[in-house]
Amino acid sequence: MTNITIKKTLFAGLSLALCGLGSNAYAHTGIQNQINGTGTTYNNIVIGHTCALNGRPLPVTAQSVVFPTVTPYFTVDNAPVDISLEDITNRSTLAGWPQLIQDNNIFRRQSEKTDAQGNVIGFEGFRGRLDHNLHGLVPFRTGGISFKEDTTGIVGPACIQRLQIKIAIADICRNRFPPVEGTANTWIPNTTSKFTTEMNGATSGLRSGAPATLTINNPNCAEGETVVMWPSDQDVDANLPIQRRWGR
Repeated sequence: MTNITIKKTLFAGLSLALCGLGSNAYAHTGIQNQINGTGTTYNNIVIGHTCALNGRPLPVTAQSVVFPTVTPYFTVDNAPVDISLEDITNRSTLAGWPQLIQDNNIFRRQSEKTDAQGNVIGFEGFRGRLDHNLHGLVPFRTGGISFKEDTTGIVGPACIQRLQIKIAIADICRNRFPPVEGTANTWIPNTTSKFTTEMNGATSGLRSGAPATLTINNPNCAEGETVVMWPSDQDVDANLPIQRRWGR
């Protein structure tokens, strides 16, 4: 296989993956691949676009990523359900589940976010530059996760077909906090006490925004419920800012 053929194949695969993010694939930051197994998975955050301040395009220079770990909430058909992660999977928390993969194609400096116990809950990159004409990939990995065999009565009579994890992400173009339209793209569930500006679809209404979605499919459930796991306002406010650099 020639180098040209290899490059065309890789480009086609990425294009298909981006299309799989939905009709707004080129407007939102999202996750490249769904998880279809129970083992370790290697993945990418796809930055779909940068910022535009007063009509002038700006590069993404930093990014912050937070997985839901602090009092996350769950929904089925957009209705809240009183369950926990350990009710439906073999994990009690996502803390320690994701890991950053070092890659300096966009950000020259990277680090993992950790909780008080040292478990990874997200990651951040800074001193970067993603040109406004380009898409960006930020690689990461997730550990094994599996669904419990019997979830009857937890969210209804059906099994759980998939878990969708909403990941809070900020693509930062100007070091201003709180961010406003044009200085950053904040992909969060809704506005919070720290992230007060209504932008990127996020308003004060619950779950009005468009955080990135990582879908985990249950191989043992062909037809059933979709459970969505969201980061809380407390989680976003405490962990999305970047220590000594952006809002913290």
